[in-house]
Amino acid sequence: MYCFEDWGPDWVEVVRGKLGSLELLRVPGAPIMLYYMGLDNIDIPGAPSLTWDHMGVYEVKVNGGGLVASTPLEPLKGMVFTVKRLNLEALLERLGEYYKEVVEGLFNPLGWRPSSPLIVEGGAGLPPCYNVGGYAVFTPNIEPLHSKSSVNCSSLTLSRGLFKIVFGPFTMELEGSSGSSGGLTVFQSGELIAAYSQGALTLLGRGPVELEFKHIYYDYSISYLGVLAFHDISVRNGEILESNAISVRGPRGSIAIASPGGLRVEAGRGLLKISANGELSASTGGEFEAFKLLLERSVNWTIRPAPEKPVGHVRSYKAFLALSKAEEGKLVMPIINPTNSEGIAEIRLYSPVKNVKLLTTREELEMPPVRGLTTVTAPRGYCARLEIELGRPGDFLKIGGAGYKPL
Repeated sequence: MYCFEDWGPDWVEVVRGKLGSLELLRVPGAPIMLYYMGLDNIDIPGAPSLTWDHMGVYEVKVNGGGLVASTPLEPLKGMVFTVKRLNLEALLERLGEYYKEVVEGLFNPLGWRPSSPLIVEGGAGLPPCYNVGGYAVFTPNIEPLHSKSSVNCSSLTLSRGLFKIVFGPFTMELEGSSGSSGGLTVFQSGELIAAYSQGALTLLGRGPVELEFKHIYYDYSISYLGVLAFHDISVRNGEILESNAISVRGPRGSIAIASPGGLRVEAGRGLLKISANGELSASTGGEFEAFKLLLERSVNWTIRPAPEKPVGHVRSYKAFLALSKAEEGKLVMPIINPTNSEGIAEIRLYSPVKNVKLLTTREELEMPPVRGLTTVTAPRGYCARLEIELGRPGDFLKIGGAGYKPL
């Protein structure tokens, strides 16, 4: 049983496909997934006997073990994973069987408030929202595991011209039509739609999308998503790499870019050329923000009947979790930490909880909630899932009343 088995990057697919090959030794973070797959000893013909260590926490013996290696072969210049999408419509259908009172709107299954604007098919979204090219464009200011009622979106006057966006030392320009209202800027050019708000950009197109980011750096670093970890490379004379999530950083600021369909990055002095398949998000920030953007884009956001009352709330640090599945009175929440720091998450549900289990491929731990609160520590490279068994339907804690303590 793996974290994100029904949502998120499919790291297992990549590692399984390279087992027994020297190419596996070039995959950053592979020892973490090998650990969760129960593979402490592996054989690779042609490889030396060594002990492959990752971050001093995870290790696997190659050909019986030997001298300790952190990078046994030159790491790959990026990699693109299959990213499984969270089926929000299916989740809401199952939640409706338990949470009977519903409202037509948007439910946030993530353990954080989405940081990037949403572009959702149809004419309804969260206020204030705008109908552009048959899509609702808005900023989803929703707390974790909460819903908000939707409205019919209004039109927005777009004017022809150059749309310029600044992410600290990084700038980009789009030529087409744009308009702004309420802190949200919307752009359209043919079948390409973009939305920018509070330092974050979401872009949706049909087919390949190409962007250029100009910057001030002669040399800098790019950190790209590997297996349950990010890997850093230095850029001096130019690099070409592929990934689902990257952070480009220098001494005067950084930018995070992500796409479930994958990114192709041409990095040079003063210029980044980004190619994506269909959609991407960008914001100021580092690896944490890049992974957050990737997961936000990996939800099939949709306006549907959603629980009127909050399902619960989440507070987390350096840990990512979401409500990915509901089945027969049980909620499933994957939790992961791909950063190089220790993380923690706190989950409180507003309906009675009978039992909580924390599962990895290595262990199963019963975690009775304390006064309705479940706390999970998430060390670096952590990969697990929570299974929360609910009590009697409809017996909610009264929000703001006795027995309720906000996070």
